[in-house]
Amino acid sequence: MSTLATERVQAQTSRFVLSVDGQLNSIKRKASENNSFEGKEYDYSLHPRLGYRFNKRWTAGLAYHFSKNEIDYTANLNFNGMDVLLKSELGTKRHGYGFFIQNHLVDNNKFQLFVELDGQKAKEKSFKEVNDFITIIDNREIFRESDQYNAAINIGSRYYFFKNLAVEIRSNNIVQYRHAENSNNNKEWTVKDFKLLDNVLGNISLGLAFRF
Repeated sequence: MSTLATERVQAQTSRFVLSVDGQLNSIKRKASENNSFEGKEYDYSLHPRLGYRFNKRWTAGLAYHFSKNEIDYTANLNFNGMDVLLKSELGTKRHGYGFFIQNHLVDNNKFQLFVELDGQKAKEKSFKEVNDFITIIDNREIFRESDQYNAAINIGSRYYFFKNLAVEIRSNNIVQYRHAENSNNNKEWTVKDFKLLDNVLGNISLGLAFRF
């Protein structure tokens, strides 16, 4: 009883929550004919958040987002009777800063269930690199830049398995709005989109949370 009472007191006096969650995916692909094509795609993301808990129902704070997607592939091509080894890399990097507000639907000290609204301003760059081992071409360039403004509704839960340390699982971007201002060389264009329950499984992330 005393241990349980101590944990409840700690939970009530802890005002800050630091959480870090992320995703990691990797896919390998091979060509059909003579294994002339081989590729690998991977992406990962990291989302640290620092929140201040105002009361039992509400938490608000600041968030940072980093993600990277990369596709590497190797192809053996026949060019004018010569075998050419071609390597190419495509990728996207994204950095974002923003805020979040959480409403705790369930909180019994050990387990928390919350719905979250977040807003974010992000910078995204896409790049490509081609290596031709016959002509020794090495070409790397930024082919798209994007300034983005995002808003999303997320759902998450935490289970405190050790004092103030919890495991956290989140379903991100249940509802999402994105405004992107893109540029490529001398071209500029704007994209606005609204998504509902898009790629639900792909938007699940895992992490840890610490209250203090």
